[in-house]
Amino acid sequence: MYPSQIDFPFYRLLFECTVSGPLLFFTSRRGETIKGLIAGEAKKFFPCPPDAPCEKCQVENCDYIRFFRTDLSSSAFTYCIIPPLRPRSTYYHGENFYFEIRLFGDCARFDYVLKYLAPAVEQGGLLQGIGGWYKDSDRHFGRFRLKSIYLWQADAWNRIFFGSKGFTVKSPAPVSFKEAYNTQGREFSGISFYTPCCLKRQKQVLNQPDLNDIAYFSAMRLRSVCGNQKMQMEGDVFDNQGPSRSEFTQVEQAKNSRYFIGEISARIPETTVPLLMAGSLCHIGKGVSQGYGGFFLRE
Repeated sequence: MYPSQIDFPFYRLLFECTVSGPLLFFTSRRGETIKGLIAGEAKKFFPCPPDAPCEKCQVENCDYIRFFRTDLSSSAFTYCIIPPLRPRSTYYHGENFYFEIRLFGDCARFDYVLKYLAPAVEQGGLLQGIGGWYKDSDRHFGRFRLKSIYLWQADAWNRIFFGSKGFTVKSPAPVSFKEAYNTQGREFSGISFYTPCCLKRQKQVLNQPDLNDIAYFSAMRLRSVCGNQKMQMEGDVFDNQGPSRSEFTQVEQAKNSRYFIGEISARIPETTVPLLMAGSLCHIGKGVSQGYGGFFLRE
């Protein structure tokens, strides 16, 4: 496949939430926190007991495993949760915070939003809460209310869910990557990461990745999104990137992984832009479902 032929369906959904308790405190791993809340609440929508171990489940192609236990699934869903990007960690009663969920490829089905994601966010915010101190149930720390959901369509956010009315649409069509990301004639001078990334090649963490590395990991991510692990990119997209300058700084460390944030300055060949655009939309590297590995191309 040539980069110009890349195409897959996707949804982008923006969740607007209002703090209903006295305060809500996000830890530094806020994407992981949001994913944990959704996973815990979504488990209640399945016929198995919430505390039943997934390792012993005999159900084939279980949606829960494909969403939240990719280690047990041979056909895991591809999505990412982008946590609140504002640097502040504490939100007080009545304040709003936002996070985004993106669904790609086979995962880009709106019934998953209706059946699992929206109810899990809504119920989890009301009954459980998130962040530090949320287990102090007497004070309702970390509780929030789902106020709105917006869907990205025609280069704009359109409100499709109202906390008082519910959904105003039933089955909006997903967006086509090829139609939404028309890059013809545009020039880019580099990329900037807006969430930390952990990129490993041959079991080694890359602390100063270059443009070739970003193209490589974008192709790997595209394989997962398209459900084709043997898909090859044509056109020498990994060999003709030209010189680049990288400036990355380590910002997190967890287990055997180190996470960096930074930017790469380089003249990006036009033929490679669609591949990098796909990587920027879907995120690359480790922890993508929790929001890690997000970047944008600089014009």
